[in-house]
Amino acid sequence: MIHCVVYVIDACKVSLLTTNMLDKFAAIRKKTNQLGLPQILLLTKIDEACPLVAEDLKNVYRSVYIEKKAREVSDSLGIPLSCVLPVKNYSGELDLDLETDILLFSAVQQMLNYADSFFENQVIEDQDQLDLYRSNEHLRPVGSDETKHQIL
Repeated sequence: MIHCVVYVIDACKVSLLTTNMLDKFAAIRKKTNQLGLPQILLLTKIDEACPLVAEDLKNVYRSVYIEKKAREVSDSLGIPLSCVLPVKNYSGELDLDLETDILLFSAVQQMLNYADSFFENQVIEDQDQLDLYRSNEHLRPVGSDETKHQIL
């Protein structure tokens, strides 16, 4: 069972998404919306897309270029801007980097939060259905003996 859908798009290639690709994303989004699944988009390779971010990853939320790309992909795919998460890929590094890890772990945290919310909503909906089936109120005929005694 799927609990959260995550799209992954290279920040350098946002402008290169074809109409055919956008249509495929739209079809996937339509189905996931029907199923009530939460959706997140990871905007990857932000350091390659923006020199300011490459210089210091802490600039990711100050970068006008990254914000522009996030808005562009949000508008193109119909995903709320708050669900577009910028991340830096580990590609040539041999050692771990704290700023990279923070962005990646933050994205994983968001995925887990959305999946957890999905589970909570499922439990509430399932509980409401179980309560309906546990109760015999919906099965009792309108003019039953118990109803007559209550009326008197």
